[in-house]
Amino acid sequence: MLRPTLVRLAHTYKPMMRFPDRKAPKEPHVPRPHPGAPQEIAENFDHYKKLHDSGPHFDPEKLVKYGGAESTTQGAPVAAEETSTIFDLPSRFWDTPALRWSPAEMEAINSGGSSMLDA
Repeated sequence: MLRPTLVRLAHTYKPMMRFPDRKAPKEPHVPRPHPGAPQEIAENFDHYKKLHDSGPHFDPEKLVKYGGAESTTQGAPVAAEETSTIFDLPSRFWDTPALRWSPAEMEAINSGGSSMLDA
């Protein structure tokens, strides 16, 4: 055998991908600001974290309902720039080919799909 072949055969295969050692001790996770966070959040991260943890997304009772279809059914007034349904908007928003249903589609829905077996 030639020398380069012997050298090539002498080396064992070493994969390029390395996996972390699962048995190694893990350091505890310490929350810190993202490197791209705004400066005021990075400087006052503890205050921001406290505000975030006390936010309404952790307590459903603190959530505030706002305008839309739900508020009109409860009797809440709708502001002048708001609409209660999509059909209050100009027709270009709701009269589109994607929202129009053909008679065959309506029949399939009303029959639970059994009308599609006839075709």
